[in-house]
Amino acid sequence: MGKKTIFFRNDDVYKLTDELAAVTKLFLNKRIPICHGVIPAKVTPETVSWLREMKKKNPGLIEIDQHGFKHRRRYEFGGSRSYQQQLKDAKHGREMMVRYFGKDFSEIFTLPWQSGNKDNIRVLVNLGYKAFSGNYSIGFYPKVFYALGRLLRKNNLFGYRVSYQGYEEILGYKIKEISVSIDLVRDYQKKKIKRKNEFIEEFNRIKKSENVLGIMVHHYVFNTDSKIEDLGSILEFLKGQPEFLFKRMEDLI
Repeated sequence: MGKKTIFFRNDDVYKLTDELAAVTKLFLNKRIPICHGVIPAKVTPETVSWLREMKKKNPGLIEIDQHGFKHRRRYEFGGSRSYQQQLKDAKHGREMMVRYFGKDFSEIFTLPWQSGNKDNIRVLVNLGYKAFSGNYSIGFYPKVFYALGRLLRKNNLFGYRVSYQGYEEILGYKIKEISVSIDLVRDYQKKKIKRKNEFIEEFNRIKKSENVLGIMVHHYVFNTDSKIEDLGSILEFLKGQPEFLFKRMEDLI
């Protein structure tokens, strides 16, 4: 049997903060790749320069993705927003990412709030994205829901996104979904992260059924030294899992 894969996705990157620098430094010190989701309309010149420098020094450990456009509304790329509305925003954001990052831009789109609607796939394919990332729930009922949606050839059913995790082709379009299944944050409002034992229990429960496990970070929640230490302890635990390799989403295309 071949090795399984773990990747880390860190969204909401736009301002160069102590938290962003600390989380990135930790991953680099552990030699574990991290995929940074940049908000094009909000990212600062300082952050662009810093990310490009980090990428230059650590090309195999840093990935720069597009995280929506403005990320101001929950359903920026979901809800009732039309194909043309999404196309306009995604195109503008993509142009900004190319202008800011050039070849350092992965051409991978990460969905804000993991949302989506029936027009997502067509928008992303028509703009030439290589892959996209949302949320992939693991469990009996989500898998039944996904199977029903795929059977009906839908990417949105009853108002919820249908995942095509791992598929090389979706509804006749050549694009790959590489989504996250585990979130390291337990409570975003209170900025609480999961305890190590809590994370390990969740990881052990789902690792046998999946060949690719995406883990969500969100750097701004890791705002104390103790949280960074806890994250480091989790990373060390994962490094001790012999059946897994660490990769970027780019490596999975």
